[in-house]
Amino acid sequence: MFNTDMKEANENCFRFGEFDMATVKEVLEFMYTGKITPCDDIDLIFQILACANMYRIKNLQTYCEYRLILHLNIDNIIKILVTIENLELPELSEKAKLYLECNSARISLVDVLNEWNNSQILLDFLAKKTGMKIN
Repeated sequence: MFNTDMKEANENCFRFGEFDMATVKEVLEFMYTGKITPCDDIDLIFQILACANMYRIKNLQTYCEYRLILHLNIDNIIKILVTIENLELPELSEKAKLYLECNSARISLVDVLNEWNNSQILLDFLAKKTGMKIN
């Protein structure tokens, strides 16, 4: 990247503008060492995943995918599904959908509606559960 005629090469500087310091630190650690500090903070994992997705760091995306799979629970399943809906994370997507299906009786409809955000995954799930058709 720094051997091109891009702005970053000309300035010899790379900016991670929309990401906070903790996220950038973890991404850089991964880029240099191939690993990051084990993290249970799901919001930080989402930020790392967003950065990895933006800069197409596939191995880091995979790492975040598996960290999120390990942290699937009633409290975050809707947020995870909505957040990853437009990302290519097939294993997490399948596991999260299965988790939602298996635990639907324990998940609050209010939480689903609050996190809705025009999610096709949630729309399909609710249509299946209620028997209503999607138009």
